[in-house]
Amino acid sequence: MTEVKPLLMVAAERGEAYGVLGGPGADYVRRRFDTDTPIEIDVRRLQKLPQPGCGRLEVTTRQRAVLESASRHDQTLTYQVSFCSDGNFPEKPK
Repeated sequence: MTEVKPLLMVAAERGEAYGVLGGPGADYVRRRFDTDTPIEIDVRRLQKLPQPGCGRLEVTTRQRAVLESASRHDQTLTYQVSFCSDGNFPEKPK
């Protein structure tokens, strides 16, 4: 897997998705934190939204052994986003 978007689409539809980030973005992060460990991504649907195929998703990324402030540690980032299985953001209510 090279992008987050396909994982968001699957999780919006099925409730969860897992993958490993690749491509230029992952290469940049690996260089920035001086590690060659994979960037793992877990996405889970927290709730369905009124628009069919859409959900509020929680995205968690993890990477081990990152170098920051002269020490190595595991790094985790968690955020939420609303997304739909068709690859778009939900329509705003009118």
